[in-house]
Amino acid sequence: MPWFPLFQTLLVRQTFCALICTAFVVGFATSATAKSKRKRRHHITKPKFIPQAKKVTLWEALKEEQIKTRVIAQNEQVGKVLFENKSDKPLTILLPESFVAVPINAQILNNNFPNGRNGQNFSTGTFGNRNNSRRQSIGGNFGNRNNSNFGTNGGNNQSFRNGFLGTGSNFFSIPAGKIVSIPFRSVCLEHGKKEPTRKTKLTLIPTKQFTKNKNLQELLTFVGNNRPNQKAIQAATWHLANNMSWQQLDEKSIQRLGGFGPQAYFTRAELDDARKVITLATEQVKTRVKNRKTYKGYSQLQRIQRVSAKK
Repeated sequence: MPWFPLFQTLLVRQTFCALICTAFVVGFATSATAKSKRKRRHHITKPKFIPQAKKVTLWEALKEEQIKTRVIAQNEQVGKVLFENKSDKPLTILLPESFVAVPINAQILNNNFPNGRNGQNFSTGTFGNRNNSRRQSIGGNFGNRNNSNFGTNGGNNQSFRNGFLGTGSNFFSIPAGKIVSIPFRSVCLEHGKKEPTRKTKLTLIPTKQFTKNKNLQELLTFVGNNRPNQKAIQAATWHLANNMSWQQLDEKSIQRLGGFGPQAYFTRAELDDARKVITLATEQVKTRVKNRKTYKGYSQLQRIQRVSAKK
């Protein structure tokens, strides 16, 4: 065969293959873009209160499958939760004072926490030490969204205490079919494990389901407030959750690059504040027992209204 017709044949084949590949790539990219646009839904970051919306606690809404949640941890200290209203009516969600987010794991979901509904206790002595959970659990709260005076900073001991104590009146409304994004602050609950990332799949569970330690439960309601800083609350958390002694916390350090010596993880002031916050948590547990008797029989919303009226 003469070389020129052969060259033409090869050129036609190459051109045809190039066109096919281009069409495939363009089609795939268009499909991916369209799919991405379909998935990218608007998230409401400043939800408005809807008076006529049905009021329900977070755990009740999850149990009844009225909402769906997705936990996105930016790191061990901050993140957000996406709340999607799966019902056909607006809902007002009453947020808990604290929560725990545990890594989703097939074995955990199948054996211990099916659909996030059972009442089993995941104490730090059992759940926290399971080898099938590589990323550690985090605990925290959504802050006091409905009390502008919450977290007031100050210099004396009274302001230290006032930095924590709020009404607990955390709630927001979600229109039907919409998604609301609520930020949270958190601390690590399992010292020694890897910190969670944005790719870590987490699920929300009640704090009391993770630990029966009342002081630790109370401590997690303090996370994210102005006083003391989050490092102090982290030290207090590891002391209660992982039985780390104050000496161990004092000796914990960060290795620095460049031939520099190790840097202390906690300052002495942060450890002093950690001791104070544990004392405050203990006092608050006693106060809760007293208030529980006072408001026995009232719903969470009724307690919020009565406590707010006294302030």
